[in-house]
Amino acid sequence: MTVAPKKRGIKAKNYSEYEKDTEDKILKIQKQLKRAKSDGLNVKERKQLRNVAQAQHQRLKRKQELITLNSILNDHNSKFTHFVDKILFKNLKGEPELMASILRET
Repeated sequence: MTVAPKKRGIKAKNYSEYEKDTEDKILKIQKQLKRAKSDGLNVKERKQLRNVAQAQHQRLKRKQELITLNSILNDHNSKFTHFVDKILFKNLKGEPELMASILRET
């Protein structure tokens, strides 16, 4: 009996859940930073906390950008597919030799 290796990293979540969790982490770190001096954290520890908050913020921003770019790409792909299927093939129905040469090249 073989055991599958454990998957690494965070478990897959939908984006809204991920966004909420990340924003909560960032707010928690920012609150911790506000009281950092009174809690006795030194400069290095405060800098590390700021870095963690900024890294979380950048990951969230990058994920938002990827989702936006993927939606734009999917939209363009569907428009191109529509163009090829409906317009191009419709116009090439009268040209079977040209259509056959195009299909052979793909």
